[in-house]
Amino acid sequence: MGWNAKILPVKVLNASGSGYVSWIANGIAGAADNGAKIINLSLGSSTFSATIASAINYAAVLEH
Repeated sequence: MGWNAKILPVKVLNASGSGYVSWIANGIAGAADNGAKIINLSLGSSTFSATIASAINYAAVLEH
């Protein structure tokens, strides 16, 4: 971590570690909208989510 690094915590799951895909996508987009350069999520799923993929693409486009 750099000396001038800032952490932007964003909670996307409930207390039991569950939640909706839309919560995760909103967290990704919200972090990007607030200037996050790196987004780190420790999540798992056995299915592809177009919603999450769209949020990741959105965040990547904002970075350019």
